[in-house]
Amino acid sequence: MKRSICICLIHITVISIGFSQSKRGNIGIFGNKVGLNFNTQPAEVFIPPTGPSDYSYETPESSASISDTEGNLLFYTNGIHIWDREHNTMSNGINILGAKDGFYNSTTQCLIIPVPKDPFLYYVITAQWQGGDLKYTLVDTRLNQGLGDVVFKDSLLYASTTEKMCLIKHNSGKSLWLVTHEFGTNHFRSFLIDEEGLNRNYIESAAGLVHVNNRSDGTGGNNAIGYMKASHAGNRIACAINGDMGTLQLFQFDKTTGIISDPITLSNAPNQFYGVEFSADNSKLYAANTKINALFQYDLSDGNPQDIINSKILIANNVRGALQLGPDDKIYVASEWGSYLDLISYPNLKDSLCGFQKNAVYLEGKAVLSGLPEFIYNTVEPEIIYEKYCSGTTTKFQVINIKTFSSIVWDFGDPSSGQNNTSNDISPGHIYQTPGRYKVTITVTFSDQTTFTYKQNILIFLSPTVELGNDTIVCNMSSVQITATGDPSVTQYKWSNGNTTKSATIQTTGKHWVKAMNSACFATDTINVQLLNTPSFTLRDTVICFDQILHIALKDPDLQYIWSDSVAGRERSITTTGTFTVKGTNYCGSSEVKIKVSHLQRLASALNDTLLCNNQKIAVDVTWPTATYRWHDETTSPNYTIDKSGTYWVELNNRCETITDTINVSYVTDEPFFIPNVITPNGDEYNNQFILDPRLTDAALTLFNRWGEMIYSNPEYKNDWSAEHASPGVYYYTIYDQCADQKLKGWLHVVR
Repeated sequence: MKRSICICLIHITVISIGFSQSKRGNIGIFGNKVGLNFNTQPAEVFIPPTGPSDYSYETPESSASISDTEGNLLFYTNGIHIWDREHNTMSNGINILGAKDGFYNSTTQCLIIPVPKDPFLYYVITAQWQGGDLKYTLVDTRLNQGLGDVVFKDSLLYASTTEKMCLIKHNSGKSLWLVTHEFGTNHFRSFLIDEEGLNRNYIESAAGLVHVNNRSDGTGGNNAIGYMKASHAGNRIACAINGDMGTLQLFQFDKTTGIISDPITLSNAPNQFYGVEFSADNSKLYAANTKINALFQYDLSDGNPQDIINSKILIANNVRGALQLGPDDKIYVASEWGSYLDLISYPNLKDSLCGFQKNAVYLEGKAVLSGLPEFIYNTVEPEIIYEKYCSGTTTKFQVINIKTFSSIVWDFGDPSSGQNNTSNDISPGHIYQTPGRYKVTITVTFSDQTTFTYKQNILIFLSPTVELGNDTIVCNMSSVQITATGDPSVTQYKWSNGNTTKSATIQTTGKHWVKAMNSACFATDTINVQLLNTPSFTLRDTVICFDQILHIALKDPDLQYIWSDSVAGRERSITTTGTFTVKGTNYCGSSEVKIKVSHLQRLASALNDTLLCNNQKIAVDVTWPTATYRWHDETTSPNYTIDKSGTYWVELNNRCETITDTINVSYVTDEPFFIPNVITPNGDEYNNQFILDPRLTDAALTLFNRWGEMIYSNPEYKNDWSAEHASPGVYYYTIYDQCADQKLKGWLHVVR
């Protein structure tokens, strides 16, 4: 059994600082110094205290407030002065000239942008009244003991801008787009803001109608008035022109390139639009018409331009000001100079279902005219990413989207882990033994010894358990059922063979695993199953050459083998003949087989020279088991017929050896036979036998003594009589000549 606990259902989780969304806009201060606090639900109206400043806060239109990632106020502005969290004007934060010609009522006169990857730096963007300059100011909240100061102010981006700007997150999630519009042209300018700061080299897009510069006609440039808002998905921009042009247009925005395109004109003059806002799900667009003081809704779900235009629905009358989506997904409406805000409670719903309420939020007697600050910020916040979030496993942490720091301290919110609850590693790991919600705190120290703290709730889920038991061997069966056991949190199983129930039928030998899953985590266990049979194997009797070594390798390496001659092992060599027995054994039993090893019979041939009578033929047979044959004339039969004098040879071959034999064949002639008349069988190896003429080979021989008594007879004489048991003297013979069919007679003298 091998077991591994797997660690997460979703491999990598990204935690934005802020539990569900950024809390940067959770506190807004606007109008005649009145505030909304979205850190409570519902949002709480409050009156900010007046600090010991000579400059009082008041703004009929634009304002901007920024909080930290926990929703605590950092500073705010009306585009003229900047106030810190204690409601004092910042040093060098007065007269930042968001105003022009003594006016400070600009639509989106100011916007506060956190610089990506630096938790202390903020840009304050100011658009001057009706076609003035677009400028930016830099605030560092590390200065003045953490209350913040202005580093520089009123740096010019470009002259002659409309009162419109919005902030969109780059498609990479690591940068921001500041989108603005030139006055007197149809040109948008998109400025990239990344960790290096605001890039003055903008992306220009010519799209939609020219925002006609009408300053010289006595209207004061009112075509510059009106909000520009981005959808919360960042792919659309709505642009309202409140002046003589009275236009509402919708565009596509490319979050990667910063290019604006595909304008749709939703309404033209005399409909003078001012406030615009998208619903949280991006399906609806709301627009406030100041010409007739009415609030309209457009349905963007279909995406077809004409369908969007035709979807226009009147939602309410007596509405004329800014529209701002809140962190609670409700849209707040500044409709007229008074002490109330109107409210759209369900902006995602169509027509009257959107829940418009007149005078829904009382402002404690403070006044608001037309403008509201951003309540939701598109920002690049520091992020904690972590992977493996199941109990009992190591959860790995990493912080991103923050500039280079000197040191970091992690508090994993798990005091029961003792000294393991903290770490100074850049990318630490921590084991949460118990599932639940934990608050992770990171304290970052920078090179100038300033520190910043991030907090985030994370969820650790229960790791399930699963057990398949010990590895098993099953004898003489084709399958076995294995059942997984685990804790009650397991809701789903998945086996390596595709089965999804708690039990699986295993039909193959090998490793099998199961994954047991609950709502978020999973565990795995592996079992090794052997479906084993009693051994069964065979060996065939083998014939080998006389000098051959027989090598045997039995097929099943999992058996234990022992031979009858005490040799052990699957492989062995046999050099002798005989019968050998081998026994193979496994967990399920054993079996024995025998093998007989013998030598292949060696080749032999006995061709003898032969004398033939005239016209006689001889049939030669050299047949030998397992041999092949090749005669001098390439004949391959073992039988060969000879009818002529000559020398003949044959080659015999088997898998072990090759031999050659020769036969000389002669024919009898008519010349007289040579028959000796004296032999001297005295053991001196000379003239010891009675040797006949070769032409009489195999002739019939009979010997008589002088008294006519037969002393020797052989029907096929082989020239081998040496007068055994014969006394010296004279003997008489008869020889039958088969070729001539005649008897030859004579005498033989035996001398010793």
